[in-house]
Amino acid sequence: MDFLTPELVGTIISGLLAIILYFIQRFTGVKIEEKHKRDLHDALMSGAMAAVTHGPSAGIDVLKLQAIRHAQHSVPGALKALIPGDTVLDTIAARYVSEAFARLNARHGEPH
Repeated sequence: MDFLTPELVGTIISGLLAIILYFIQRFTGVKIEEKHKRDLHDALMSGAMAAVTHGPSAGIDVLKLQAIRHAQHSVPGALKALIPGDTVLDTIAARYVSEAFARLNARHGEPH
């Protein structure tokens, strides 16, 4: 066991700690990104529902904009962390506005 000098043991421990730290950072980083995505989608959905409920005749572009503005005010941290492009937000908002219309119509017994 003469080959296990204090320097070698220190190097091994430092290496193991670096590996453990790397995996902890990757795991928590992924969890944080998932939370931001979930928060953004939730905010866009609630914004779309509110927009459609309060003014379904406004037109799809206005309703998408209202949903996006709601998300910008509700979850600015998620937007800052994820940095989605305008096209991405527009696409997601369009989907949620369509879903909000379908839910609203289903509540009122109208066909989709």
